[in-house]
Amino acid sequence: MRPRSKCCSPAALASGKSQLASASAAHRYAGCFRYSAARRKVDVGALKLSAPTFWSLEATDNRGFCPVKPFALWYALMIGLTGCAGSAADRDKLAAQGLTKESAPVKAAAEIIITAPEAKVWNLLTDIKDWPKWQPEISKSSIQSDPAIGSQFSSSTGGMDIHSTIQLLDPKRAICWTGRVWHIHAIHCWTLSALPDGRILVKTRESMDGWLISRFYSSRELLESDKRWLARLKQAAET
Repeated sequence: MRPRSKCCSPAALASGKSQLASASAAHRYAGCFRYSAARRKVDVGALKLSAPTFWSLEATDNRGFCPVKPFALWYALMIGLTGCAGSAADRDKLAAQGLTKESAPVKAAAEIIITAPEAKVWNLLTDIKDWPKWQPEISKSSIQSDPAIGSQFSSSTGGMDIHSTIQLLDPKRAICWTGRVWHIHAIHCWTLSALPDGRILVKTRESMDGWLISRFYSSRELLESDKRWLARLKQAAET
């Protein structure tokens, strides 16, 4: 039997370490690869991947051989994985229309009624640099200009730095942005509507897609997170 050859060195895999390190266990990604805990290998044709043992990654065919070159295998793997999430242009287009991605594996929608002036609610929501003052789950946020379509901003939550771009801005009515962290992409939209009694109905919709996202984060968790956003927005606006 021919010996198995190493197809991915630590240096070649360095760019993927941070993404896989966040996975607490090996995950199955339908359509991209299959995982086998017993062998802990990546097999050409039927890919098997173990995040915790990523540095011992090998590639073989079904006979135990490695018929492809290391770079070719890694390039094909990355193209396959990043292609699963759809294009950034598609997400930008949806967000610009105030829409989230209905086919995303993780999504949520929630709403709340706030008894406060519409301008105050809108200012709290769009004064991005001051988010941490009323939203404790955000440790820091920054934006280099006044909010506008195309404005980029960053925020940190749970130790992750999220980079976002505003795609829709309709003053006192709607704001929608796209965000990215690692290979995870999100669309987050907010709308404000004045009710006949003067109160403000605030709705939020969010979708997330990307490599393995549904394996370590669920729609239920996203919904709970967005409900906390709404509750804290209400508290800040009504205070």
